[in-house]
Amino acid sequence: MAHLHVRTNDNTKKKAMEILESLGLDLSTAINLYLEKIIISEGIPFSICRHPICSDQIKVPDHIMEQWAKEEEEALKEGKIYNSADDLFDSK
Repeated sequence: MAHLHVRTNDNTKKKAMEILESLGLDLSTAINLYLEKIIISEGIPFSICRHPICSDQIKVPDHIMEQWAKEEEEALKEGKIYNSADDLFDSK
């Protein structure tokens, strides 16, 4: 088993450990999960960018998500089937 020595801000470590504890994880397990995710994704598993709004940080507003869910429910009830994404978007 390899050992890692990491320097970080005391407050950052404290806050992270509190969150991890609430999830039932310790810091070592969380770091191992992070390393495994790097391997699986073959890169950093989140966006790193200079712009304040990165693609993985864009949140669809709740009212739009609710509308989409309602439309999906209605489509299921009506038994609508689309053969392609183009057919779906053309129906709107």
